[in-house]
Amino acid sequence: MLKIIPPGSQDFGDSIAEIIEFRSGKQLKLCKRAAERTAAELLAVLDKAPPRPGEVAVHLIALGAGEYFGPNRNGDYFPEAACIKYKDTFVKHARFYRNHRHHDKSKSYGIVKAAAYNDKAKRIELLVYLNGTKEAADRNGGLIADKELEKLRNGEQIGVSMSCRVPYDVCSGCGNKARSRAEYCDSSMCVKYGGLKYNIGRTFDDGHTLCAINPICDWFDISHVYQPADRIAWVLGHVKHASDKVISGAELAELVLAAQRSSLPKVPVAQQKRALEKLALYERTLSRNSVEYKLLKEAVASRLIPLPPILGRDHQKIDHLFAAMNKHGCVLHPDQFAHVFNRGSFRYALGGVFTRLSRRADIDKLLETNPYMVEGESELDRFVEKHAALNSFVYVTPTSLLVDDKKSCIIKTAGVENVKTAEALALQYGLYQIALLSRYIDHPNCNAMAAMLVTLNRP
Repeated sequence: MLKIIPPGSQDFGDSIAEIIEFRSGKQLKLCKRAAERTAAELLAVLDKAPPRPGEVAVHLIALGAGEYFGPNRNGDYFPEAACIKYKDTFVKHARFYRNHRHHDKSKSYGIVKAAAYNDKAKRIELLVYLNGTKEAADRNGGLIADKELEKLRNGEQIGVSMSCRVPYDVCSGCGNKARSRAEYCDSSMCVKYGGLKYNIGRTFDDGHTLCAINPICDWFDISHVYQPADRIAWVLGHVKHASDKVISGAELAELVLAAQRSSLPKVPVAQQKRALEKLALYERTLSRNSVEYKLLKEAVASRLIPLPPILGRDHQKIDHLFAAMNKHGCVLHPDQFAHVFNRGSFRYALGGVFTRLSRRADIDKLLETNPYMVEGESELDRFVEKHAALNSFVYVTPTSLLVDDKKSCIIKTAGVENVKTAEALALQYGLYQIALLSRYIDHPNCNAMAAMLVTLNRP
């Protein structure tokens, strides 16, 4: 059973996360938090293995022992013995993520360097090294924790949520062991308190708060829930207000997984084929001598922002560049596309690319495995709302969406590391444009978007 421990589920009377500053070398200074209130094991790790260049040490309070803090606000109770025994799973299995997107370590933002049980404070504390620079992110196999560090350096708190796996939990009222929520007890089993199925987190007249005791737990995820408008943050923060009953940690995990699945754009092959047909049509019929074409060329030129040099040290690697740009209604110019993949110009091979793709016998398979249909959150509704007044597609290339080495995950994702000819790269670019247009195939400006994409391909 998966469980999520959301931000603010326990009150420690202290800040959850705080940067640990180094004056020089190993001279340690704990911001606002006295050293004696921090687990001694963490201080020892800081002394023996201080952060490497680019890493930022953060002291983080994970959770408190149930015997002293009681169950959390979601009805989960973690005994002191379990806190002590399983604290090290944070180090073995967890990394620092955002919004519980923990399925890919390359999307992590820091590592858990140490975990300790603070016997005085009766809580698990963590020493997390966040990636403060690209050097640290590359070394740790992740991304730069820019949002988290900006907040912490400004004295703001970050919402920290955790995920764990439990083989079962135990009802504090009747002792029923459940491997999933489906096995939670009800009034027929838990006569006195009515069972976890309907009464988890409820406090009764005798003072007992019905909760799920977790004697075994494997912690594998620490996440910063940072965007209130995000679906996952909505689940963690808003669902509870929409219902009188307590949302358990197990139910939260189910809701988060459902939210993640529902946020992924689902573009079937048929929808991509519609986009391909539209692009091929404009490719054949849009005359270079027409007034429409000249206006489109001017529009394309005015809406393109040059891509800065990719090899600069200040540019971050964005693994899902294409998904990030697609959802914001952006497209790479062919020369920029070639530059991202460290290839030479291939624009001379783009003529008739959609017609050639439409005539391929294996087109269905190509679209089914289109590498540019990468997973990511869709913001089509926001795009439509923002650009409803426009009569054509807006081309912009955000300068922050850059890669700085040809071995980035973008190349692995797109599968073009072995592309050697201009014709092959042109076909890849065609698939990239199909993936983009297929997301907006039912948009009222889709025809204008298709015409501009075709125009973009012509020198």
